[in-house]
Amino acid sequence: AVLPDGRITGLDDAISVIRARYIGIPANQSEKLTFLHELTSREFEHLIKHLYDRMGYQAEITPTSRDGGRDVVAITSNTGRKERVAVECKLYSGRVGVRYVDRLQGVLHRERFHKGVIFATGGFTKDAFKAAEQSGLIELVSGTQIIILLNEYLGYDWPLRINRLIRASQEK
Repeated sequence: AVLPDGRITGLDDAISVIRARYIGIPANQSEKLTFLHELTSREFEHLIKHLYDRMGYQAEITPTSRDGGRDVVAITSNTGRKERVAVECKLYSGRVGVRYVDRLQGVLHRERFHKGVIFATGGFTKDAFKAAEQSGLIELVSGTQIIILLNEYLGYDWPLRINRLIRASQEK
């Protein structure tokens, strides 16, 4: 959808006002996590990509199919700490198991990433935590931690601006 003269931004603003006035703003972490589950998997990937952009990385989202076991590739090339990160996004209500940790581990070695991160809204199994700890290269970020990062880098009112944040990620 392309609208001239920035009208798409006006629509995003209208959606934000309607959400704030009539639907309500998620007030706590639990409500924000429930709000995340209303997104599609692809929208969640774009939100995480935008998060990495705000964290100072140059992030790219991978194609929807045959992504090679990663959804976002984030690169920082700051002097003394060049880093290439493979990010996997799981918008699940259930826990993510060791299978995904093992698969990301293979991607790290095959494509020479420095680090891997799995974002899972539903959390992780004990075996997944154990495998990530043994790897030393994989970080697991669960629901509550995701909300904390989003609040820190996108502002506590990010749910009001969710459409604009996702669109900004899609346009880059």
